Amino acid sequence: MGKSRFDDHEIVKCAILYSKGETRKATGERLGIRAAKVSENIEEAIKRGIIRIEVNQPREIEVAERVRNVYKLKDVYVFSMIIAEQSTTMLARLLAAYLERFFESKAQEEVTRIVIGPGRIPLALVNASSDETRPDLRACSTTSPELRETYMASNTLIGIMAGKWKSGLYRFDPQMSAEEQRNYGDILIFEIERVPDMKGVTALFLQFLTGAYMSNVEKELMKLAADGGVGIINYQPIDEDGVPLCWNMEGYNKAVKPKLLTLEMIREITASGNKKVICIASGIDNVRAIKAGLRGGYFNVLITDYDTAALL
Repeated sequence: MGKSRFDDHEIVKCAILYSKGETRKATGERLGIRAAKVSENIEEAIKRGIIRIEVNQPREIEVAERVRNVYKLKDVYVFSMIIAEQSTTMLARLLAAYLERFFESKAQEEVTRIVIGPGRIPLALVNASSDETRPDLRACSTTSPELRETYMASNTLIGIMAGKWKSGLYRFDPQMSAEEQRNYGDILIFEIERVPDMKGVTALFLQFLTGAYMSNVEKELMKLAADGGVGIINYQPIDEDGVPLCWNMEGYNKAVKPKLLTLEMIREITASGNKKVICIASGIDNVRAIKAGLRGGYFNVLITDYDTAALL
């Protein structure tokens, strides 16, 4: 058997210096060998298992992939939330980055209408988005109020976003046909909000309050929770299984008889498979609401934090 062209001691020395991040040229000068020989020694060290290369996938990517597979979603994006108060900002930034990916890719030609639902996170999206003008885009709403809305409402948010992007506006028209509603937007963005737990001690306490001290919102939320409501999407509540519930929303969203893109239509758009319907939510208190949205089939993209994704 011929003599090996490799020096075992030399291989080990190269491996040690490689592990410390030293360049091949510096290693060669230190050991008195050519840089090419250093490369050969490192390759041999890898073959022998002296150097082991492992890819340590970030936990956020790992749990996002598990959630995506379990719930059969198109995409799942997860960030590591350190401070709860930062969750809204982090979700908005992650959502903005997700949208930028479409704007900067060939997919931009296919994305001309972005539908923005109500909520604090879509509001934060205004600040998180880049200042680049996008005149070919249309910012679309999910509500069409008859009188007024809050600053977090969809109809108001799209005006702010359109002003930043220098884009057009397209407000939801309840008179559109089902086909028009189905093709209303290329990307739809919704925030899931949990129904506050009004059971137990809280419910008992509220029962002792008179109507003068209990707001319409508290009354309706207490009734909604008692009826099994766990989440709210676009001002519309759902139960544990994602089934839409009926409720008096006037006091809740401070809008008078708004016309909405319905949950049934949102589900139909999601099921079509050719639209991105994004759910943005975080916090372990929202896990039940997110699961209800998953069971109802109201979105195919999820943006959340690690702890929430891990529980999912």
